[in-house]
Amino acid sequence: MLELRPDFKYHLYWHTRYPKPCALSANKIFYQHLSAQQLKERSTAAHPRILADEQSFAELKQRICTDETARTFYQQLYAQAEQLLQTTPPPTPERHTLQNRLLALCLVYKLCEEQRFFDRAWQELERYCSFSTWMYHEKLDAGYILKGIAIGYDWLYHDLTAQQREIIRTAVLQNAFWSEIQVYRDPYRIGLDSHYVLHNTNHNVSINCGMIMAACALLDSPDLTDLCAEMIESALWALENYLPEFLEHGCGKEGVYYWYWPTTSVMEIIFSLKGTFGTDFSITKTPGFDKMGFFPVYMTGASGKEFNWGNAWEDVFAISESLFAFTPLLCEERFAYCRLKAMQVYQQPATAYDLLWYRPISGKTPKLPLEMYFQRTESVGMFSELFQPTATSVCIKGGYNNEVHTSLCAGSFVIDALGERWASLPGGEKYNVPDYWDYTENGRRWSYYRMRAEGQNAMVIDPSLAPDQFPFSVCPVVSFQADADRCHAIIDLTDAFRNNANVSTALRGAGLKNDRSVVVLQDEVTASGVDYWWMMHTSASIAIACDGQTAVLSQNGKQLFVRLACNLPAKFETMPAQPLDSSPHPPENGENVGLQKLVIHLTQVNELRLTVEFSPAPQSSVSVVPLCKW
Repeated sequence: MLELRPDFKYHLYWHTRYPKPCALSANKIFYQHLSAQQLKERSTAAHPRILADEQSFAELKQRICTDETARTFYQQLYAQAEQLLQTTPPPTPERHTLQNRLLALCLVYKLCEEQRFFDRAWQELERYCSFSTWMYHEKLDAGYILKGIAIGYDWLYHDLTAQQREIIRTAVLQNAFWSEIQVYRDPYRIGLDSHYVLHNTNHNVSINCGMIMAACALLDSPDLTDLCAEMIESALWALENYLPEFLEHGCGKEGVYYWYWPTTSVMEIIFSLKGTFGTDFSITKTPGFDKMGFFPVYMTGASGKEFNWGNAWEDVFAISESLFAFTPLLCEERFAYCRLKAMQVYQQPATAYDLLWYRPISGKTPKLPLEMYFQRTESVGMFSELFQPTATSVCIKGGYNNEVHTSLCAGSFVIDALGERWASLPGGEKYNVPDYWDYTENGRRWSYYRMRAEGQNAMVIDPSLAPDQFPFSVCPVVSFQADADRCHAIIDLTDAFRNNANVSTALRGAGLKNDRSVVVLQDEVTASGVDYWWMMHTSASIAIACDGQTAVLSQNGKQLFVRLACNLPAKFETMPAQPLDSSPHPPENGENVGLQKLVIHLTQVNELRLTVEFSPAPQSSVSVVPLCKW
């Protein structure tokens, strides 16, 4: 890691509006940077080289013969490739279709050499090369399409005719390189869409990854060598604006759903650079890189559903194939164990990257903690047992409300037990609703139910038409402790109510107690006559006792008992999963089908200590104590 040099190409631009002093990327250069000329001199002329070379494919064939897991992965991928033979190329460009299809078709072809898979792969390539644009909706489309183009061109290079290769090269120039080299050369020029160069969002790494992969694939084309080398040099500089911050705490600031896409892109960049230049230019040495595989493991509840704060959906499986890549890169088996175990327990099919990146691991089960705290996102996952669907888990977060893709979700939580998700989140809103990306303090984004605290299981105080938490708040985890039979995290939510002069302090604690069988949530608020709401979305049916102090959640023949303890008169109620009467009601709000809310509402609150306990057992056995004594 070097101090900022005079030739630093791009200034850091903070998409999240306010610089975050803790970010390691500020005023630093992390990666080795070679000039375009040096890149040309260092590159290999051999194909394939993107993601894998001939030796890698030979070793993979051997693993399939000798390792049962690799053989199973191959059989599953072969079946997927056979199904693709029955499909046709899309009529218009689709963001992920080309790469997903070519990974399966080309990898199976490289391993079995059956002509039918090559022919179907070429149909897909030829169709995409016929499109007049790859930026069908936005520039991100082109980034992912370039990944597929690079894989097809490089892996099939020796089987493509000279004419076919020229068709691909021409399409890359016309649909990406000619326009984007102008962006790299002058990203500040008015009228250019240079967000993937200057901003620090997932678009940066995903689009630059496509540029790097395609440029590495075409680098040995005599008439394109200079251009490709300049593209690679520029893209590596642009990554300085994103990767160090993305990786610094081993987590994804945009949530676990948007951890998947940039993490996959990081791995694709690393393996492509290694194959082309014999080095990853120190990307694997970025602080936090060796920890990033933990994030999806602890942000996935015991039921296998992800903690889907922000623009995310709980049914997307987050413990992805990228975890296998740490074994060949760092000789790190813990993440590979997590991916393999998760595939077995949650019955996940293998992908092309599973087969490509998997390496046999030792028979020893790694010792993993049952809880983990992630700085920057200020998120915590706590479990009674890992990779056990019937275990009990609670995930909670504080952090920055104004990160890209996030919502007003300080204090948001999900709860899993008995193989079910009991406390759920509605997920993200449709991306095309008006002003959805307006992150300003009173932006229209905060009018949509799913982007408000009331739609995210978060604490709400004095709700109104205004944002129900301060959009630029920073809410840290102030206590995180664990031992064998219990654990907890406490988040200071006070800053979420910065604009409310009547709120002095607001804390939320979450933990597992009684041999980690019981989930406890506790709020403590010091205020002056405020209107307080505790809210939890659930897909379960709710039966509330006559006194309002207990509730029974039921789904799929299972029950979870919920109990309330409070220093003020409080009771459980139910509400539809929709805005409060005092909240905005934009007509574009999505319907939260299958969800309702368990709520607690208190008025004129001055001093509050409210505890909610979730247990599979009907009898309570958790004592209520102040958070300071947890």
